[in-house]
Amino acid sequence: MDNLKTLLDNNDLTSLKEMTNDFFVAAEGYGNKLKLSIAVATIITTSLSLLRSVDTESFISELRDKLSKVEADVAVSREVHMDHLRLDNEVRSALCKDGDALFDALERDIRDALMRMDTSLKELILLRDKLPMSKVVDGRK
Repeated sequence: MDNLKTLLDNNDLTSLKEMTNDFFVAAEGYGNKLKLSIAVATIITTSLSLLRSVDTESFISELRDKLSKVEADVAVSREVHMDHLRLDNEVRSALCKDGDALFDALERDIRDALMRMDTSLKELILLRDKLPMSKVVDGRK
């Protein structure tokens, strides 16, 4: 049997839930009730001990940090793309006549993509700002 760390490293949460369920379902109706009870009680005791050792107060700050990093990455990416778009427009205006359909379509696609990125960033910021547990965690300190 693999250890818990190996299982956590190699499986997603859905798979872990299924594996855990299968682990216990296989023991249903086990003949030696005393052995079953002691084994399950040991699992419960060890699990609770491990669960109590997890610092759940850090969850909110970890999520906030991850969201802030994504927000910063998106802002940098947006700035790079906007600079690129400005340079492309300068080159286009210097070399091409106005109304070139291909360039117009490309520019429209780029602007649409940037608008979608802005919308996604806005949703990310709103999600970050709606983290209600942060006030609860901050209030308990």
